[in-house]
Amino acid sequence: MIAMMMNQAHIDRLVEETQKGNTKAFGELYDAYFSQIHKYVYYKVAAEHVDDLVGTIFIKAWTKIKKYRRTGFPFSSWLFRIAHNTLVDHYRTHKQYYELEEKITDESMDPQALLEKNLNGERVHQALRKIGKNYQEVILLKFMNDMSNDEIAQMLDTSESNVRTMQFRALKKLKAELQEQEQKAAATLQEKEVKRPVIQGFFRRIFVRPS
Repeated sequence: MIAMMMNQAHIDRLVEETQKGNTKAFGELYDAYFSQIHKYVYYKVAAEHVDDLVGTIFIKAWTKIKKYRRTGFPFSSWLFRIAHNTLVDHYRTHKQYYELEEKITDESMDPQALLEKNLNGERVHQALRKIGKNYQEVILLKFMNDMSNDEIAQMLDTSESNVRTMQFRALKKLKAELQEQEQKAAATLQEKEVKRPVIQGFFRRIFVRPS
């Protein structure tokens, strides 16, 4: 991510220049955070709304940036707060439950290790859909956008200890869902293995001539 390659001092200078009306500086901020914001939105809304919402978030950031003040947290926390509020407004407007649409990798039963490695693969995708939107949000911010618990707490307007608790519960729920899916997959595979000889025998009787 480009933003991670910039030091905080450089980000602060870009913010200060943007507050003076420097559009080029804001363009650099846009380039730095576009990927993170896009992924955050993509995981939480229907695909056809992603581009419009990302654009809206950055427009709001541009119009509100003069009100931004350093509070000991990085600029990204302020930007993600705008993203969060924009999605809340979007949910209210559409009155629709949005699900995670990215596919999440299927290489381990340890949900934390799995999330830290990669966020793609159908089995975890389905599990995340079942753990609740608040838990989804904590996991995505923590493991996809590498935000600290402190930053997440500020963005969600809650305490850092509550974020830790939510993270623990989210991973616990995710692991339970993964284990349940593993058991269902094993049962389905076993059922297919039992049916296969019957199906093969049926086609053999139809198509194979007797010798």
